[in-house]
Amino acid sequence: MASAGLNPGPRGGNSPVFRPWDSFSVDPGDLDQRPLSPWAQRFGREDGVLYSADLIRHSGVAPEYPRLHPRYYGDNPDLTESFRGFARGLDEDRLFWSESYQQSILHILAWQSATLNNFVSFSTTFPRIPGGNVSSNLVTPPGSQDPTSIMNRIQLPTGVKYSSDDEVLSAVYDLEKIRVDESTWFSFFKRSRWWDPDLPRDTELDLQWSIDDPKVWAEFSTILELANRILNALVDDQHPWLETILFGRLDYWRNVYPNTPDFNARVLLSRIGDMSVCQKLGVRSYFEVTALPDMRGRLEGLLQSAKWTFMDNPNSRAMGITDPTAGAIISIDINPLRYLFKATLAEKCLLTVLVAFAVLHELMHHINFARMKLDSSKMNNFLSPSTDPNPALEPFVDFDGAAEIGYAFEKAVLGGCLEHQLLLRVPVTVYIVTWPWRRAELFPRNLNHPVFEDTHQIGTWRIPAYWASRILSQSFWEDGTARKSDDSFHLTPIFISTTQNTRPEPDWGEVVVNRDVVTHINDIEKSLVHEWDERSNLWGIHRRDWYPEALDRWNETPWSSLGDRAPLKDFVSSFQARDEVDCISTAISTVIRLPWESDSVTFSLSLPPHDDKSWIFSAIGLLMLAACPTRTKKLRKGESSSVTLESSLLKPSKKAYSEAGSRGTINIDAKLNYKDEVEILPIVIGNRFRNIAKYEPGPTQFDYIDMVLDLVGHLANGGQIVSGPWLFEIIRCCRELRNERERIEQKQPSSYTTKWVSTWPFQIPEYSSPNVLNSPHYALWVKWDPIMDEWVDV
Repeated sequence: MASAGLNPGPRGGNSPVFRPWDSFSVDPGDLDQRPLSPWAQRFGREDGVLYSADLIRHSGVAPEYPRLHPRYYGDNPDLTESFRGFARGLDEDRLFWSESYQQSILHILAWQSATLNNFVSFSTTFPRIPGGNVSSNLVTPPGSQDPTSIMNRIQLPTGVKYSSDDEVLSAVYDLEKIRVDESTWFSFFKRSRWWDPDLPRDTELDLQWSIDDPKVWAEFSTILELANRILNALVDDQHPWLETILFGRLDYWRNVYPNTPDFNARVLLSRIGDMSVCQKLGVRSYFEVTALPDMRGRLEGLLQSAKWTFMDNPNSRAMGITDPTAGAIISIDINPLRYLFKATLAEKCLLTVLVAFAVLHELMHHINFARMKLDSSKMNNFLSPSTDPNPALEPFVDFDGAAEIGYAFEKAVLGGCLEHQLLLRVPVTVYIVTWPWRRAELFPRNLNHPVFEDTHQIGTWRIPAYWASRILSQSFWEDGTARKSDDSFHLTPIFISTTQNTRPEPDWGEVVVNRDVVTHINDIEKSLVHEWDERSNLWGIHRRDWYPEALDRWNETPWSSLGDRAPLKDFVSSFQARDEVDCISTAISTVIRLPWESDSVTFSLSLPPHDDKSWIFSAIGLLMLAACPTRTKKLRKGESSSVTLESSLLKPSKKAYSEAGSRGTINIDAKLNYKDEVEILPIVIGNRFRNIAKYEPGPTQFDYIDMVLDLVGHLANGGQIVSGPWLFEIIRCCRELRNERERIEQKQPSSYTTKWVSTWPFQIPEYSSPNVLNSPHYALWVKWDPIMDEWVDV
């Protein structure tokens, strides 16, 4: 197929010559050995968070231009320095990439979230104090007699002279937070229910992860106190969720309603749902004929065998695990807890509330498992666990879109699921997102539910440290409010965003002030809104002369495709390990960015000028396949990526031993049961440019290379404008891969298709723009000139 001199032919020939492009490609070097940035040191980072040749490993959440301190990120930046440009293209790319990354994982920009953590509020004595993320001087200067200063207000009740801001803030927290009283707790929270994991001593924090360790108890007792108070409030308020989880109808979906998502799907029905179903079935509802038992007694009965422990599970993204087969043990991850000892006051409040709800989240799983196992039809349970092939399968609550009891609890109590980017060590931001939504793929789903429609709107609202500190304060629980659980424990959704339920990743939308509630909020919340507006204006002024135009320019390029760039990094590590299943899986997911098997109209709409990016990543995916062995048989990766916990043998804590009489040890199945067996079928694909419907017996590596060059030729012949740096790197890799494949074929003609190439040649091009000062400049967009027989800048 002739294509403007671009295609060297199906097997061999001379590759076309292109203008040198020696300086656009980034050498990744040894990415994992570079030092961490200050933000990455404090907040952690996701492996491979940015594929660049920068000298340090970035966190991806650090504000750039202007930069902020990783501890005092609430400070206003130095605005005396005007923007002078970027040293290299990778610096400009990192700015826009990191902000897109923040929108993706945090659903807010880090510089915006700083405002939400600027202050906390405990009582009328301390209605507003710094959250520790703003540099300040709280220690009263010598000779000052200001009675209103925070320093003097805390010295009066404590009688202690403090020497630093952190000491002052810690003293306020200790004075104002909820008072721990274990004697008032439900029995299932008490230390007598805790078992110790066989974890090594934490030398960094100088503690043992046991409820008996004084350091652990000092922090975790506050978490359990808060969890106990929240649960008590739900009981006192006769919250509908608690009625549902304790007494709601458990039944198979197929028995009570049509269109079951799965034959074994089951439901948990609230009072209203149960009465509606029973009316259709012609029977009386449990709620009509039964006087409900006391909720506290019911909780104690269902949770009489509940036990707790800690686990070290840093990569699971799960803050807790409840395994009904492991001795009724609920495991709480220590990794968020570790940062309670390092966090600022605002971050500590947010972390404490986050973990307290995680404790309750796991408790709901245990209640559900206990009901399915212990309750009979007399207690509104119509399941048959003895004959059920999957007796631990969780129910859909009132025919909801997904089955996950912990999230259903959070939805009922808070309005959505409580989220935090678990890869970050301390919470830059905590938020609530409406649940379920289409990406709830780990759980059984009801795809007929409206939440899975394209037009469904996902809502998020941010949790300021102000609210976290209020619910943690003793004054909140003593202020005379009759119903503590009303309105999501009196959380006003001030900072919100909405996004449409689209794939592959929703654009989470801009976080804005919910002006509908501003007239109803208190003075402290109004000051929070004022500071949000001020900071937004400050950033807008500082960036107005260059940022909007630069962002628009970057957004038009392939560099802005975060979801497509990630597999390029994944493939590098998989190729180095010669992991054929992972390599092929990554390649296929990239190839299908173009609908190769669709009709010509659909295919053309996926190419320039309609879509400037998909063809690039599909071409790279084909080159990935050209670098790997081909095969005609199915491949399966059998090992499970279920995370094995470091703690699997438990022994009773001192209280469990002395008060509950617990003896011996418990072996738990210390795995997250994520089934991840990957199966790769032989690739079936054709070359539409050569009228090949399907390669028989299957494509070779040369066929993949030809497909890429044919695609490039099609774009050239069509006069399309394409991304120059990415185009030239693709063609360079075509030439390198073809040359090596020809050498392999010459040496091993009968088995060359089963061989790997020696190296994966592709490197992400370095970005360029008029704002780049030092690196060579080149055009981002080119077009084929048939007269000059080369690509020219446009």
